[in-house]
Amino acid sequence: MQEDGKIADMVPLDYQIINHGSPLIDLLYFCFGATDREFRKKYLEHLKDLYFSTMEQFLKYFEMDIQKYYPREEFEDLFKKRLDFGLFTCVWYLQFNLAEDDEIVMYQRCNFPKSVLEIRIKEFKSDYKKWLKNLLNGYI
Repeated sequence: MQEDGKIADMVPLDYQIINHGSPLIDLLYFCFGATDREFRKKYLEHLKDLYFSTMEQFLKYFEMDIQKYYPREEFEDLFKKRLDFGLFTCVWYLQFNLAEDDEIVMYQRCNFPKSVLEIRIKEFKSDYKKWLKNLLNGYI
């Protein structure tokens, strides 16, 4: 948005993690990876409305009716069903973003058939523990 020829408002977009698949994956990653619990309490419904209406407007450029391809009821249902993706993704990726330089994250792959990725996290001095606690409490 511009006022008097100067930028007054800006919304940065980051497409590095955009996913070819369900649009909910990108929305969930943003909601749980870039916001805190208080923000989600206040604005989650607004973000969902904005996301859906923007997608609806975009599809109109291609003469597509969103109700035919991705009705709001399905969007809401899938949002609830995919909340676990938001949790797992954020717990996995955000430890890297929130860790201090001197904090250690070690990984050890187990052999097949276990195929489990074991994460051992040294005591974090950063806000990761607080953030994780708030995230988990929000899911509960």
